Amino acid sequence: MSITTHHIEGSKEATIKVQGEFNYDLVMELREAYIEPDLKPYSITVDLTECTYMDSAALGAMLIMKSHLGKPDGDIAIKVKDPYVRKVLEAAHFEIKFKFS
Repeated sequence: MSITTHHIEGSKEATIKVQGEFNYDLVMELREAYIEPDLKPYSITVDLTECTYMDSAALGAMLIMKSHLGKPDGDIAIKVKDPYVRKVLEAAHFEIKFKFS
């Protein structure tokens, strides 16, 4: 389980990648991933292609991230591959707040 952030100065695009299980144990790591580099001016993609599990703490952390960054609905993209993870996101109606790809 890990979270990494990739951004290139000047590109205004950043990717937050989650690997393994995204649960309560990673909530603070996610917070550090978007606060430390100050990603407010960046176009954000959350890459969940290597995420195998999500719980309600992870869903809440993503909503807090969206609110903290001040992004409008649909402005943060989510890449998802695992059918279980997609089902969790859809059950929480994340397609309203985020853009799936």
